[in-house]
Amino acid sequence: MPLAAVALIWAAGAAAQDDASAPPGRQVFQSAEPACAICHILEDAGAKGRVGPSLDSLQPSAEQVRSAVREGPGTMPSYADRLSQDQIDALAEYVAGAAGQ
Repeated sequence: MPLAAVALIWAAGAAAQDDASAPPGRQVFQSAEPACAICHILEDAGAKGRVGPSLDSLQPSAEQVRSAVREGPGTMPSYADRLSQDQIDALAEYVAGAAGQ
């Protein structure tokens, strides 16, 4: 097998492992439907959205994130019927921590 092919296979496996070992809140941030990363900027998650506020700049508290996720302020959809309370809590703690709160 050519060395380039081995490198590609290794890189794909490493990326999959990184996703699986990511904190639960980061996994929710990236996999919720629609994904938070589509709209928001959050450097830790590699999110470069341009619709919603930059979470890095906003630095929301965990409670602010919980409220926004449940209520869906402005054009943001509510995730109350899409995520479990455990997922919302994990997401809120992750975003608050990653954004520097």
